[in-house]
Amino acid sequence: MRAIFSDIHGNLEALQAVLAAASQQATSTYNLGDTIGQGPNPIECLDLAMGMGVVLLGFYDHGILFDPDC
Repeated sequence: MRAIFSDIHGNLEALQAVLAAASQQATSTYNLGDTIGQGPNPIECLDLAMGMGVVLLGFYDHGILFDPDC
């Protein structure tokens, strides 16, 4: 089984809860983007995301990284 999620937006507590629940059955994790954002822990969320099988950039991630007016 695969765990597929998105829109964490820097919410480390939620990401840890999702990963803990998924670890019981999922054989791989896919992050569809928007890992960083308004939440208090974007760096910690990125650190966790980088260990996942698939990590995509969401619109918010792209804007933060590549749009200087964002």
